[in-house]
Amino acid sequence: MKYKLQIIAIVLLISLVKWSCPAVAQQIVFNTVPPPEGGDFNWVSGITQDINGFMWFSTKQGLHRYNGSQLTTYQHNPQNPNSISSNLLETVYADSNGDIWIGSLGSGLDRYNPETGIFSHFQHNPENQASISSDTVTCILRDKQGILWIGTHGGLDQFDTKTNSFSHFRHQANETSSLSNNQVRAMFEDKHGTLWIGTGSPYPDNGGTPTDGGLNRFNKETGTFTRFLHDPNNNQSLISNKVSAIFEDNQGVLWIGTAKNGLHKMNREQGTFERLIYDPVHPEKLSGPAVSKETPIYEHITFITQDAAGNYWLGTVEAGIYYFNPKEEKVVQFKRIETAISGFKDNGAWPAFNSRDGILWIGGISHGNIYRINPIKMEIPRIPTSRGVSAFYEAKNGDFWIGGDDGLVITDRNKHQRKPLIPDIDPTNKTDNWVNIIKEDRQRNIWVGGANGLNLWDTKSGSFIQYKYDSLNNKTLSDNRVLSILEDSKSNFWIGTVNGLSLMDREKGIFSRYYLREDDTIRIGYNVVSTVFEDKTNNLWIGLLNGGGVFLFNRETKKNKNYLKGSTITCLTEDNSGTLWLGGLDGLFRYNREEDNFIRYSDPGLMSGIPNVSSIVEDKQHCLWVSSSIGLIRINQQRNQTNKFGKSYGINANNLNWHEGFKTRNGQLYFASATGYYLVNPDEIAKNLKSPEIGFTSFRLADQAVISGDNGPLKEGLANTKEIRLSYGQNVFSFEFAIVDYADPEQNRLIYYLENYDKTWQQSNVEGKAYYFNIPPGKYTFHIKGANSYGAWAEKSIDIIILPPWWKTWWAYCIYGLLFIAVVFGFDRFQRQRLLSAEREKNRERELVQAKEIEKAYTELKTTQSQLIQSEKMASLGELTAGIAHEIQNPLNFVNNFSEVNTELIQEMKDEIEKGNLEVVKALANDIADNEEKINHHGKRADAIVKGMLQHSRSSSGVKEPANINALADEYLRLAYHGLRAKDKSFNATMKTDFDQSIGNINIIPQDIGRVILNLITNAFYAVKAPLPPEGGFKDPDYKHEPTVWVSTKKVGAKVLISVRDNGPGIPPKILDKIFQPFFTTKPTGEGTGLGLSMSYEIVTKGHGGELKVETKEGEGSEFTIILPV
Repeated sequence: MKYKLQIIAIVLLISLVKWSCPAVAQQIVFNTVPPPEGGDFNWVSGITQDINGFMWFSTKQGLHRYNGSQLTTYQHNPQNPNSISSNLLETVYADSNGDIWIGSLGSGLDRYNPETGIFSHFQHNPENQASISSDTVTCILRDKQGILWIGTHGGLDQFDTKTNSFSHFRHQANETSSLSNNQVRAMFEDKHGTLWIGTGSPYPDNGGTPTDGGLNRFNKETGTFTRFLHDPNNNQSLISNKVSAIFEDNQGVLWIGTAKNGLHKMNREQGTFERLIYDPVHPEKLSGPAVSKETPIYEHITFITQDAAGNYWLGTVEAGIYYFNPKEEKVVQFKRIETAISGFKDNGAWPAFNSRDGILWIGGISHGNIYRINPIKMEIPRIPTSRGVSAFYEAKNGDFWIGGDDGLVITDRNKHQRKPLIPDIDPTNKTDNWVNIIKEDRQRNIWVGGANGLNLWDTKSGSFIQYKYDSLNNKTLSDNRVLSILEDSKSNFWIGTVNGLSLMDREKGIFSRYYLREDDTIRIGYNVVSTVFEDKTNNLWIGLLNGGGVFLFNRETKKNKNYLKGSTITCLTEDNSGTLWLGGLDGLFRYNREEDNFIRYSDPGLMSGIPNVSSIVEDKQHCLWVSSSIGLIRINQQRNQTNKFGKSYGINANNLNWHEGFKTRNGQLYFASATGYYLVNPDEIAKNLKSPEIGFTSFRLADQAVISGDNGPLKEGLANTKEIRLSYGQNVFSFEFAIVDYADPEQNRLIYYLENYDKTWQQSNVEGKAYYFNIPPGKYTFHIKGANSYGAWAEKSIDIIILPPWWKTWWAYCIYGLLFIAVVFGFDRFQRQRLLSAEREKNRERELVQAKEIEKAYTELKTTQSQLIQSEKMASLGELTAGIAHEIQNPLNFVNNFSEVNTELIQEMKDEIEKGNLEVVKALANDIADNEEKINHHGKRADAIVKGMLQHSRSSSGVKEPANINALADEYLRLAYHGLRAKDKSFNATMKTDFDQSIGNINIIPQDIGRVILNLITNAFYAVKAPLPPEGGFKDPDYKHEPTVWVSTKKVGAKVLISVRDNGPGIPPKILDKIFQPFFTTKPTGEGTGLGLSMSYEIVTKGHGGELKVETKEGEGSEFTIILPV
């Protein structure tokens, strides 16, 4: 037996040696970019990367853009002036502004605007000094100051992008500070901002002599050059003046490549060069390739560069490419190998370029292949073994136990071999050595299960105690093939085997067997118990293989509840939040406690889901790690994003074993495989994950590309667009987008989601397009997410606002609301009108009767009003007539008296004639003549009074005419006084006048103004004859009242004032504002109509545009003033 154990130990020792061997140094893989359909690249002359991460290739077949999955070709179209100027291209350069600059062979310089899709052309014009120096453009560079430099076959040009003009720096024959040669071949700006220019063509057919060329250092401040040339007598000079490559490495060393495959290190301080010449004795040393004797001048270094790992790469025309690892100090040459699947297939290479993701790109020149090389492999370490691994265990002392097909091995902290542990069995039966599970109980006993039953490791004796199945004893294990072990919270010890579940009594060493059933009659599967797990709520879950699903096992009643019937279950775990996770052949499932069911976990970022789950482990950051047939999957803490680690990380997913994932105390994760195990450091992986570049490449409306500009929905380029506003008619649109990561572009993943429209994330097709049709108005956000082959994600989004039609805008709805309110209001009004209409009809007859009665009363009132107005007029006329009659009476008395006197004198004259007394007769005749004269005078006076009466009694013509206002006032003063005296002989009053003689005639309607003056004077006479107020009404009781009326006129500026004042009792304040109202009077009934002042006010204000004012003091009198404009 001891001999057998020694043999087995030797076998395991050999296995452990295999486990500890490091992986062989990685092989460089040349992945190629698929050429254009139906053709090839022919000759790749330039490589660059734009601000969006896209790769651009200039070739002899045109310009190409590559996003990792699609190649877009731009070629010259003679019918389109906005197309590229030529297909024969020399170089391509993408600047930081987003423009792509293309140099051609004989067709000048092109600038391509990716936003507009237009190529702008710059060509040499001999008549324009500001044009480009030559139409052959070989290199382009924008320096750290933003200056764009163009290398041509006519010299070095500086391009002003604002004026589109070129400044020239050319070779001058007798000027040593000028450019050494006009054929610029290479340009480079070093870390100090110094611009280096390599000149001279190695091809004789390009012109020049074998010695033309040289290296130039440009002084930007002075515009001068310092030349470095080949000196045949100086081995510290350039090997050749044909400078074709310039490069500064990460150590600050400036490398120069020339014709004759010259490779140099330059000492910039001394201006000397160290020549690295090929040594056939030491071909492993870094040097320029050996030069062919046939065509030495054609052979030159085309590029010098370093990859992201610090390795050097040299390109040549005919000798392939060279790789130098400074750590290994060994050169490897890659030549054309036709049969190699991932080898170098060109005779030589022209350009090389490092993209931002660390990928090295090389362009071939014989077959025109474009190579993609990933110098850094982010591989997850794999420890190889001769056979499969199934179980891990970390002991408290730091020992690490590994179980597998070859049994059990214990390693120390540094994972070095220590010793194998194998139960005492037949060593020739390899299957019996299989270990599937290792567990430690609370007493720190170590239990090992596998093909040889249940084994308890005795740490004191260093041997196993075995518990095996016995067909004759039902108190033993249900089967020797142990798959799972669990010590639950109640210290029950459960053993899962390929033939059911066993509960162990560890004190007695006996077992109780349980065969899982859904009920008492139906047996589920084959009772192959793959996993036993207790959750935080102390529920016991049993997972079965062979379609048995998972059971929730009730330890009290021994009743079971089956879930996922028909599924094969491989693992169970519970995360930090208490969520139960289950894995199996059908994928990953999460337990929903509220609905008591399992939900399949899905992530649109995983095109095929997570199939064939073999183990689940939660790391220290609470991320879930899932081992599956597509690799290791990490699910973030929010459980809404996954990272896939597959072949890009060196993981062979097909070999991952199904049972055990393990987390050590320091947080490292172990995953078993059929050929060893993988060691995962989650912190390191998370730190090294580099997100890919992702972006929008095009936006289309109704399948028409939208160009940015002020007149369209894109105000600026898509890269800077945050929001797109569309009209309701622009609801058919699409996006084109891309993920840019070239480590393993076939493994890149793209998903998209239109928030507020799509229900879930959508898988993108290879082209990276999303189409949307008839999207209703609203606010949306279009999201894109992309993951590279390393599982790192990036996300971008653009807001989309589709405006509603005008009839669905907020203001339209406001109008609808107002219209609705108006309709409701109108309907309400209609109802009210309808209800009131009947009532109106009923009242209409009564109203008609009342209207007739009112009309009759109104007619009577109008008649009465007319009569009153006429009465007022007649009263005024009566007073006027009385005054006129009084005026006529005096001249008539004179006429009568003098007539009587003349009769007596005539008789007396007759008597004297008879007497013959002629002197007396003459005297009598003279007296008679005097009396006749007096009779005639008084007769004319009466005639004038009558004529005036007739004039004032007739109706007013309404026409203004010149009139003497003083005479009018004086005449009506007398007429009013005599009219009142005619009515009342006892009335007597003093009249005083004060007329302004400077007034003269003014334009008035005499009849109307006369009526007003008469009315005011008559009222004044009436007031002064009225009885005094109580207690005399005057302040001085001894004062004797003398009725007096004052009439005066006065011219003030452009107005004439006519005042009528009395010393009557005055007007009480309470009625002062009513005196001009029609029918208002203070006279006793029958003595006044109340129309006098009202009519006077209308005549003055409306008829003459004047004013009628009143001032009064109770007990002292009143004054009315007529103000007329001149």
